[in-house]
Amino acid sequence: MIKANRCQRGIRRLILIPLLIFLTSLSAQPVPDEMRDSIIKEGRNISTTRFAANSAIAAFGSKQKFSGLDGYITYKKGSIWINVFYAKSGDSILVQHTLNTNDLKNPGAWSFSDVKRKPSELEGELMKVREAVLEDLSLDTDFYDFYDDLGFEPVILPKKDKYYVYLMPTSPEKEYVLFGNDYLLVLDASGNIQRREKLHSEIHSLPAKPEGQGTTMGSMHEHHDDESVLPTPTDIAVLLYNKDRVDWDQHIILSKKFMSIFYLDQEGMAIFPAGSYDK
Repeated sequence: MIKANRCQRGIRRLILIPLLIFLTSLSAQPVPDEMRDSIIKEGRNISTTRFAANSAIAAFGSKQKFSGLDGYITYKKGSIWINVFYAKSGDSILVQHTLNTNDLKNPGAWSFSDVKRKPSELEGELMKVREAVLEDLSLDTDFYDFYDDLGFEPVILPKKDKYYVYLMPTSPEKEYVLFGNDYLLVLDASGNIQRREKLHSEIHSLPAKPEGQGTTMGSMHEHHDDESVLPTPTDIAVLLYNKDRVDWDQHIILSKKFMSIFYLDQEGMAIFPAGSYDK
């Protein structure tokens, strides 16, 4: 099992220690199934959108240079994933490159178009939302926490009449998996921020493949009193996004009210009342 330890640069570095959990109330599910399933669904949407964006970026980078580009957006239309690279010119934004695929499992399936064009209505809204979030991130250094060598990746999910933007932490240290220092911003179609929420009060890093340990059955991190008592959608997104590169198949999130266990192989979650286990 893996548990957090404080490291010098402010990130809670996770290390392997023996940890056994004995459940005394296996049948207890204190949270409605619909609530649990909605957390998993949102986490899956974040993970899949993030994967699509990074797959398109890798495919584009293998063929062309990123010079002259100001940003990108990723969205799904029917069964097709679309990634657009755009450039700003004064008050206008033009699409420079468009990538499409209906097979995210095949990195070579992206098709390319270099036709310069005006963005569609949806694309224009996504661009406004992305630019508004990045501007807010650069201006409000009191609300956001910044760590050495870490950045942010905005993941935009269209909703009925608004956009949810999840800011996910990124690191060049690919041997670690990051939890925390993530944010949710809700914006309207014009890019006006309606709500901001800091989802975790600190950041944790967990080794994807701990040296000398072999296969690790599980890992864990804790939510403090000022954080959600349940796993956040970003917690689930991190687990799903990294499931193929980690050496553990379960992750536990502990809070003052619940112990939640996410099973990576089944992509399912069980939730128990706090105190239904002994360590």
